[in-house]
Amino acid sequence: MLSRRQLLKTGIAGVCMLGAARLAYGPFGENVSAYSSALSDQFQWLTPQRANIVSRFAPVMLQGAIPANNPARQQTLDEVVYGFDLAVSGLTPAIQKEVDQLFMLLELAPSRRLLFQVWDGWDHATDQQLADFLNAMKNHPIGLLQTAYAALHKLTMAAWYGNPKSWERIGYPGPPHHLFGGVS
Repeated sequence: MLSRRQLLKTGIAGVCMLGAARLAYGPFGENVSAYSSALSDQFQWLTPQRANIVSRFAPVMLQGAIPANNPARQQTLDEVVYGFDLAVSGLTPAIQKEVDQLFMLLELAPSRRLLFQVWDGWDHATDQQLADFLNAMKNHPIGLLQTAYAALHKLTMAAWYGNPKSWERIGYPGPPHHLFGGVS
């Protein structure tokens, strides 16, 4: 039987735990802004929030590969996000589910804060913070996080290098025309 003192202590401890959990979750409302581009309505897998996360990571992962000036940069970034969506859409349902779990982890404020030390959300993170996060994820002692980094990296690279517009920047003439009938 609980005494009145034990009941009060338990109640106060419960309130403190709920308050700490609420503080760890962060402010009410959207944790991730919605991404919008001319290609957004063609996404098959990405939600606007997940597209926004991809748009934040892609320039850091493709540093030096995408144009630096703003109009061309934004168009290229839109194409990379669209390519990321195409790449994930082409995966098997089981792997899509794993990528889905990765994005749930990235979207959830407590996991972003506790695992990745990104406190203010992906929209407010600087490119250096994102690069530090990606580097920490790549070299993390937990193998699952290394795998998560590899998935993000490979999907972003597939999105970029799968676009024939990127080939000119790297001097790749494209696949031989006699094998594939040419790529326009």
